[in-house]
Amino acid sequence: MPVVDECPMGYSRLATFLSSDRSFMQYRGFGSLRSRMLLAQQYDIEVLEKELDTIDLWDASEGTASKLRCKDRDDRYSCKSDMPANFPHPRTRPEILIDLKEQLMCYGKFRIKPKVQFRRSSTSRHDASECETSHEHAASC
Repeated sequence: MPVVDECPMGYSRLATFLSSDRSFMQYRGFGSLRSRMLLAQQYDIEVLEKELDTIDLWDASEGTASKLRCKDRDDRYSCKSDMPANFPHPRTRPEILIDLKEQLMCYGKFRIKPKVQFRRSSTSRHDASECETSHEHAASC
């Protein structure tokens, strides 16, 4: 472990000092911003869910309900160019499911991954939690 006095002034020295004792490692968790992001993602997922439900109802009413019981059949017969002329949706169920999977995976990473310990902070009203999050996961979403 580097010695604080041997590090140049600036972020290098500050980082070395903060990592020298676990009790110094206090960082903003951005809890409020995280919550806003999760709420926005919940809305996006809900929109996809409604789109999926609408297509399910259309298939059930148009005599193509067999696609609702077999994913393989749905995938084979859901190419946009093969859809009937009266198909009123801009996308097919498999296309929506791809987007839904991506959204749910991203939502799950932010919702489950962080370890949150609530604590009051005197530095900012926004600092309500200490959070350890994988930045790789956050950047990919």
